[in-house]
Amino acid sequence: MDRFDDLLLNCHSANHECRRIWQRLFKHGDELFTFLADPRVPADNNGCERDIRSLAAARNDGGVHRADWSAAAFARIKSVIVTSLKNGVRFIHYGLDAVRAKLKGDPMPLPVKP
Repeated sequence: MDRFDDLLLNCHSANHECRRIWQRLFKHGDELFTFLADPRVPADNNGCERDIRSLAAARNDGGVHRADWSAAAFARIKSVIVTSLKNGVRFIHYGLDAVRAKLKGDPMPLPVKP
């Protein structure tokens, strides 16, 4: 970790891209190695890559959205479905809870087990 701290504190490059990356590392350096301290955090993003694979395959097969609002709505719904599944909540139950909250004017619930 000391070498990483030295890297974050000592960047003297004149290259714009190097400075940009250094600034990002400096800003998020504390978060970069979270997976070492918390075993629940994966060291890679393979799970995220698998989650979006079906979206990319549908897009490549011609299942594209012709309007921006349609693509945004689909992405939101897909995100909620996948999040609820990962948290062990059936989407239909979460959907009903969300509709009830909306009708009551309550804040939207999170798709997690109570």
